[in-house]
Amino acid sequence: DTNIDLVKTLNPGGPHYNKFFESKFIHGRLYTTGGSYMTGGVQENNPGIIQIWDGSNWSIYPTNINEVTGWNYQDIDCIDADPNDPNHVFVGGRCGLYEFQNGQLRAYYYQGNSPLKAVNTLPNDYTLVMGIKYDNSGNLWVINSLAINVNILKFTNGRQWENHTNSALFYDENNTTLPCLRCPIFDSRGLLWFVNTTY
Repeated sequence: DTNIDLVKTLNPGGPHYNKFFESKFIHGRLYTTGGSYMTGGVQENNPGIIQIWDGSNWSIYPTNINEVTGWNYQDIDCIDADPNDPNHVFVGGRCGLYEFQNGQLRAYYYQGNSPLKAVNTLPNDYTLVMGIKYDNSGNLWVINSLAINVNILKFTNGRQWENHTNSALFYDENNTTLPCLRCPIFDSRGLLWFVNTTY
């Protein structure tokens, strides 16, 4: 009985899920997603896994976001934290862009309430946001893959959308964006770089 009582007091810690796709170290914290989706290659249908390690404890974000949005919440591929607020987090994946404050959903962005577009005529379950990155001014840059006439967007720190679509990222006569734009970074000159990963 003494051993059972002792075990009950232990906190083994550790993440809730053993699935990791993208990880970023920001604000002295490790921000992680549990993807993964890559156009034409990988679709694991993992729940929307977000886990953050602050050096002592893991914070596990809710996975039942689909009950709020009415759309699938799966295969979260990318994450970034506001440079001015470590608790203000955006994530993107197969099903759009999600905004969290203090671990709770603040907003969901998709083709019905933003310039984001789903793949061709598919529903919001395929609004591909596989790359996001904050700049030093607190604006979030969002890359929308396989969308018609859209690819690079900026969600300003004043909560406004700006379209920075570049036609060089279209690959057909329908102005369809390349299939898997991800891993955006800013260099020392403030230029935005990213890659196109395809199978």
